[in-house]
Amino acid sequence: MEKGRTTGAESRFLEMLARSKILLEENSVADSKGTFARKRVYETASGHGLVRMEQTIQLDSDGAEEIRQQVLMAADHIMVNLLTGTSTERFAAFLDKHHATLGQQIRGTQVFLVHFDGTQDLSKMEQLLDALKGSGMVSEPEPDFIQFVI
Repeated sequence: MEKGRTTGAESRFLEMLARSKILLEENSVADSKGTFARKRVYETASGHGLVRMEQTIQLDSDGAEEIRQQVLMAADHIMVNLLTGTSTERFAAFLDKHHATLGQQIRGTQVFLVHFDGTQDLSKMEQLLDALKGSGMVSEPEPDFIQFVI
């Protein structure tokens, strides 16, 4: 896909987000080149539920914003690959300590959804991912990506 070009489905999804309620927003301070990060959580009216958008934005000399990178993901769950030998009971107890819950298993895999409250604190996802990476119970914890646009 060319930079700045979206498909019809992507355009409709972004239009839906534009009509959605923003629950959280955080902007970093722009660096010396005018680049900053923006994170938002949207409450959608569609079947997508809570959507998290992370953008890298460049300010031009007039202060206009140009999106350099954009990633969309679920804002209330991540995906993990449970390691062989790790019981779901032990893993669920670990998640409870981190204010998260074990969700459904993707059929035919060791991949599970891990649910958390993504509406109160934008750092919750990163904290949970870090805890999971150091747990020794999962491999490849990652957001449930919806779209990645450069």
